[in-house]
Amino acid sequence: MMKQIKHRAVIKFLTKQGKTQKIIHEEMLAVYQDSAPSLFTIQKWSSEFKRGRESIGDDPRAVGPICVATEENVKLVEKLVLEDARVRVKTLAEMTKLSVGTIHTILHEHRNLSTVSARWVPRMLTALQKQVRVDCCKEFWTSVVKIRKVLLLHDNAPVHKARLAQAAVQGQHLDS
Repeated sequence: MMKQIKHRAVIKFLTKQGKTQKIIHEEMLAVYQDSAPSLFTIQKWSSEFKRGRESIGDDPRAVGPICVATEENVKLVEKLVLEDARVRVKTLAEMTKLSVGTIHTILHEHRNLSTVSARWVPRMLTALQKQVRVDCCKEFWTSVVKIRKVLLLHDNAPVHKARLAQAAVQGQHLDS
């Protein structure tokens, strides 16, 4: 940004001296080499200064992009997703008259959702969901310890590993 302002100051100075745009470009290439502005940029700014522009800064811009991910829209999208977790983004966009990008922003950034098997689900488990999982695992392990005759077998585990797992559950030690 500061480099652009410096380049514009040089362009303004050389333009006020009455030099042509091509000569300004050649002189700036000699001084700045690879970081020199393009001929098009020099032509644009030189023309601006010839028309009477005095400022070398950028023109003021609008405050920023209008954000349509308002709280009202976020609640509307959340309500629609809760009604039908398999709803498509395009359908949500048509129903709410919002863009597909806005719907993605609402779902991913505001509601922290992602798709799993064509369903919108929370990305992170809540504390309650985590506790339910822990409780289920503890209950399962308690039942395994009580039964002690459960064969634990992983999808691709060889049979000897399954025997070792079963022996571990039963409290026995097997030498492999």
